Amino acid sequence: MKMKSVIIMGIIFNQTGIMSVKENQTIFHEGQDVNSVNVLLKGKAEAYISLFENSEEKSENNILKQSYRIFELGQNTFIGASDILLSGKYSLTCHTVEDSNVYGIVAKNQEQLKAILASNKDYGAFFTASLSALITQSYTAFNKIQEFAAQLGALCDNLSVFLWAHKAHKNFTYLPSGRCFSEGFENYQKILENEATVPDEFSSLFFEQDNSSVFETSYSYSSNLNTSKIKYYKSILNIPSDICKSYFTSDDYVTEYHIKDASECLYDILNSIKNAFRAADSYMSDLFTAGEDCILAEYSEAAAELARSGGNNSTLLRIIGYAMERIKKAIERYKSDYLYTPDIEPKQLDELYAWIESQGISKSQPVSAAWGDNSGEMLPEELRDSARKIVEYSEIPWKQAELFLEDLKLYGRHKSHLQDSESRNLVSSITSNFFLIYENVLKKAVEQKDNSRLINMFLTYAYMDERLLNPKHTLELYRLAGRNLTKAQSSVYDIKTWLTMVYEMEKEPSINEFGQDYYGVFREMKKRGELTDKDKAAYDNGKDNRLKHEINNLFRINQKVCHGQINSYFPILSDEMVARELSKAIVTPELVEQDIVKVLEIDFSAFHREVSFRNAEKDIEKEFIQKFAKPDIILMPTFGSRQVMWQELTGRDRSTSARFVLPLFTSENLFDLIIKLIGNFRWELCRTMMGASWNDVSESSLTSDYTDFIQFYKKNKELSEEAKEKITTQIQKYRNSTREIFTSDYETWIKYESKGILRLNKIARSVLFKHCTFSRKIRESLEKQPVFSDMINQFKNQRTKLVKSLESKYNRYAKLGPLDSELEENLIFYRDL
Repeated sequence: MKMKSVIIMGIIFNQTGIMSVKENQTIFHEGQDVNSVNVLLKGKAEAYISLFENSEEKSENNILKQSYRIFELGQNTFIGASDILLSGKYSLTCHTVEDSNVYGIVAKNQEQLKAILASNKDYGAFFTASLSALITQSYTAFNKIQEFAAQLGALCDNLSVFLWAHKAHKNFTYLPSGRCFSEGFENYQKILENEATVPDEFSSLFFEQDNSSVFETSYSYSSNLNTSKIKYYKSILNIPSDICKSYFTSDDYVTEYHIKDASECLYDILNSIKNAFRAADSYMSDLFTAGEDCILAEYSEAAAELARSGGNNSTLLRIIGYAMERIKKAIERYKSDYLYTPDIEPKQLDELYAWIESQGISKSQPVSAAWGDNSGEMLPEELRDSARKIVEYSEIPWKQAELFLEDLKLYGRHKSHLQDSESRNLVSSITSNFFLIYENVLKKAVEQKDNSRLINMFLTYAYMDERLLNPKHTLELYRLAGRNLTKAQSSVYDIKTWLTMVYEMEKEPSINEFGQDYYGVFREMKKRGELTDKDKAAYDNGKDNRLKHEINNLFRINQKVCHGQINSYFPILSDEMVARELSKAIVTPELVEQDIVKVLEIDFSAFHREVSFRNAEKDIEKEFIQKFAKPDIILMPTFGSRQVMWQELTGRDRSTSARFVLPLFTSENLFDLIIKLIGNFRWELCRTMMGASWNDVSESSLTSDYTDFIQFYKKNKELSEEAKEKITTQIQKYRNSTREIFTSDYETWIKYESKGILRLNKIARSVLFKHCTFSRKIRESLEKQPVFSDMINQFKNQRTKLVKSLESKYNRYAKLGPLDSELEENLIFYRDL
């Protein structure tokens, strides 16, 4: 299931005071370290809750997208006291609906919270009243979602029971399977034992009724909630404020007891809300999960079986339609009540029902293909003869088109029996024509604004022929093609979106395999006499040429590299390369961004680089600042195992973004691929920034210090013989590539050393700490470890001196006008990160 594509950082109060927060901004997010108790003074905000258990999952990059809105936060309600007392992490996400003012009281632990209560007795009454309000709102939200989940639970149980009863009534042979129907059979037996009845025909009343007492089950999802205590805190809100204030300011122990007790009560309710949402989501999956066993799939198979045996399946068809309508209503409720969008789209259900009714059942044919089985007979009409349709769309010369289709047919029929030379020649011929067809199709689709499923499958996933993929994978792609993979404001792009941006001149073309950018290629052609200065304007603005350059370089080269097995490379997605279900193997922008955030939470400066800043109006001739530049990441349409750090900069500007390439489908650990990308990037960016001095030990840098370490490790007296042997093995493993040796150490640095698990030798650790310093949070967790304490203390002292110098200098600039944002960001980098 998915939600909004908003990615917002929680604000951090460094001192007690009021902060203005714009509309659609996150004040704090669930799982964020508590650093203040907050109260909404003006505006409107809403509370969201997620189902994440692990605090590491609750990154600001993914939390709001996968959370449910549960209530609107009232003004003058203090939030955060319960989190300080019980977990140290915010338990909810607070997101503004309009421009708001928030008052934050800095407090990070119980001692600071007690100090606040001691300094102002009124806060005791305010905190207790606020917790009482939150308890009341949360309990109301819980009852609402519990009712919703119970309705879905009753629908699932009654549907599974009805199918068993209908099987007995119609005496058809199909045997329902899966967890829902094994439980359904037990429930059906209980109905018979209780002499209750199941209607023979469709009855909406039966599917809506609560039979939990007969089934001996429960649709209650509370975690042993103390309703008397909830009623007590709800009643506090009815006490006149002056009496409440007088009572809670009279004794510190009474106040602290109530605040802690109310906090525990609130946490119990929030856990119950999560349980209810989990149940609702589980029931939705039981009802319909594309490509997997589910209640609708079982009903469809049963209806097909009845049709094949000459029976009347109209009742089952009607129930399928009824169940789909209930699912659509549930989807709308998710959207309207909880601002949450399930992965099931109502349009999907409409199309599926029409397909089942017109093709899958009424013609007495098996419907398993619609649910992802291996029967290829029931693919949507749009996908029949896919290759020919795509080739005709491309409008390449007909002789070339026919040759390509013949080659493709030959490959599909005999790929496992072709000799090596035959196979290489055939794949080479198909590959050349594939990229020509791709170029033509993309241009035509862009010009005609064609976003049809088949064309989208071809351009985004390199799908081309239904004979090369089993129907389950083809239908998975068909469903995926109905969604936009690239999200707004994301720097992760599918290949179709990326090439379109290059073609429309929104992005500059990438470098070629020789490291030349698009304009460097012009200079090379000019040297060879192929072009002159008169051709430059047409070359620079030639959309077709830009696209051809990008396809022949970034796309064609990296698709093969990302696949990971050069000898078995094939440009079109086929079963031979698919190692797991596509829906589980797909690399989405959300997953990539989550893992990048996880790395940046450890290595905060990974995408920063030092550049010069000038402002003639303020007489700032040259200030060196740290500049953040997020990389562009392109998802390559292949099932692969390797990542590519294609270029560390765009053009010659040192403040521009890098370009990373990842396979669109992979069975590898995505986090590991991301770490390797960033490790390679750090190395190459340093080489570029340092120029000819990249390995000059007189100028300390990541590359020079690490190269010196690898070159002279055998003579280093600080290393044990065991450590030296490990380095020797490492050098052999990575074929003497210093970049790859460093990247392997960087991976260890991120995955183990950041958690205090020592795996590196002393020298490698010191180089990495100096140039890939851990974030403040990691440093604070490690500073008591002897191996890190000296380095961390030295780092803190250096930073303190530098920040003091910067603040003094920037204060002078500020007298001439508002401080430039670039300088503000630089100060934050050195002071806060």
